[in-house]
Amino acid sequence: MIESENLNQEEIIKELCLCNGLSYEMVGQEGSDTSKLEMFFLGYPRIVGLSLFPNLTSLTIVAQDIKEISGLEPCLQLKELWIAECCIEKIEGLQECRNLEKLYLYFNNISKIE
Repeated sequence: MIESENLNQEEIIKELCLCNGLSYEMVGQEGSDTSKLEMFFLGYPRIVGLSLFPNLTSLTIVAQDIKEISGLEPCLQLKELWIAECCIEKIEGLQECRNLEKLYLYFNNISKIE
């Protein structure tokens, strides 16, 4: 698993694809077919690459060392969002997720949702 905070965006997206059984080389063409992404136990140090998955309906992020959730704006179809057991202090961009039906934010340090 990739653990460094200083990873570039391409490496993070490669790890996201690998953990979800997707081909990084084909994600530009096949990302729109993906409706669910999951990241467990490190490997996703910041939220990037979600614009590659315009039909995402479920996003699960568990046990990541992420302080802030942002970048959810491309997730217009998102219905279910799990952000659990992370170090989240702040969430931004939820207002664009108008189809959101389920939101799970347990075991975080959230002080502000914008």
